[in-house]
Amino acid sequence: MQIIEMYEPDEDLKKKGLISSDGFCRYLMSDENAPVFLDRLELYQEMDHPLAHYFISSSHNTYLTGRQFGGKSSVEMYRQILLAGCRCVELDCWDGKGEDQEPIITHGKAMCTDILFKDVIQAIKETAFVTSEYPVILSFENHCSKYQQYKMSKYCEDLFGDLLLKQALESHPLEPGRPLPSPNDLKRKILIKNKRLKPEVEKKKLYQSTLSLVMYEERISQQYP
Repeated sequence: MQIIEMYEPDEDLKKKGLISSDGFCRYLMSDENAPVFLDRLELYQEMDHPLAHYFISSSHNTYLTGRQFGGKSSVEMYRQILLAGCRCVELDCWDGKGEDQEPIITHGKAMCTDILFKDVIQAIKETAFVTSEYPVILSFENHCSKYQQYKMSKYCEDLFGDLLLKQALESHPLEPGRPLPSPNDLKRKILIKNKRLKPEVEKKKLYQSTLSLVMYEERISQQYP
């Protein structure tokens, strides 16, 4: 009866001890029926421990609006997920087709629509730290050629600017036995999780990719002076 008194808007139904669908929905959406402890909606933990000591709110196949097979990809999903407080999003990166060869994000071999990588990076920049200042992790599932990976890196550097963490913090060098920085150390920083090649292979591939990009830009400038 207490629930009916609090959430049923129809006075006649209240007198009969009944609750309408509207009243029931009000109850389901109320703080009384919250799926989490209300005292934990605000920051309640110390945020000075190494990053690996925390559970991180993460999103899988962030770009999909619905089903995985034959689904639709949307840039808007990244905005919604980050504004909801998620701190780790997934980007499945593939080579784009056509003359511009723009990297795309889609679910490979699953007949999903695709979106441009650069549009997603722009959306992440705009919404990464609106809800929270704690670091955002971009989890790359990278299927791109070295040439298009080079374009990806340029978009990240140009659009994220100082938000992008490109070097280890001086206080936390990447050495065996040294802990990761804390969430407080990494406030307003974007971290990229991506597999790397061996240093000697990476240097050679980067040179080849850079050379290909220069040749491509020269060809475009000749076609469109």
